[in-house]
Formats: sequence, structure tokens, C-alpha cells
Amino acid sequence: MEVLTRTNGREMTLAISGELDHHGAHGAMQQIDHALDAALPLGGSLIVTGVPAQARKVFDAAGVPRLVTMQ
Repeated sequence: MEVLTRTNGREMTLAISGELDHHGAHGAMQQIDHALDAALPLGGSLIVTGVPAQARKVFDAAGVPRLVTMQ
């Protein structure tokens, strides 16, 4: 699994590709947390886009849409 970060002014895009299982989730979350902490030290918003249907079902079951905006 790979997490690529791209910034454009005040907008940051995190592209996550590959397989994500429970073994790789911890490392992925650390990468994402580090990128978000660096970009949003004083707060901001997060919008999740382009999530495949099966992954969206998992996010919904985990309650992710209560924490972030899903498109």
C-alpha cells in the first residue's frame, strides 16, 4: 500500500493505492496522520473522495462519515 501526498496552495491530496489490510493499516494511518498534522496544524477540514464502493461500505460500517465529509 502506498500513500502519495500532493499539495496545491491550501489544498492537499492524499492518494492511497494498493491493498489495505489490518496489518498495513497502522502504518498507513501513521503516514496520513503525519501528512495531516503538517498541513493542518491549526485546524481545517477533510473531504474524502474517490472511494470504491466496497471500501465505502467498510468506511460507513466503521462510522468514518461521522468524522469526515465523504463524497
